[in-house]
Amino acid sequence: MRKLLERCESVTAVKYLPDILHLLRFLCDNFHSKYSREEARIVTISSILQQISDGSLQEKVKGWVDSYVLALRIALKCVDCEYDIKLGCCIQLL
Repeated sequence: MRKLLERCESVTAVKYLPDILHLLRFLCDNFHSKYSREEARIVTISSILQQISDGSLQEKVKGWVDSYVLALRIALKCVDCEYDIKLGCCIQLL
């Protein structure tokens, strides 16, 4: 039980999984095969959001992205603690 409580914060990242899956489905449905690998490396979330004309959908996608970022930050903290990886350099990627 103590181990579970120590990992409590990392377990909370699971609550973001539905939003992350929605984001993944949206990106696959709308952008799969649209970009080459080289083009995909420079595409940003901002540029994807600009391509969405439906304001309601745009807000949903922003929420899904926010959930992804929060879950990733939680996961990176756990990796940082477990494996002594410097969190700062990973967060800069976000």
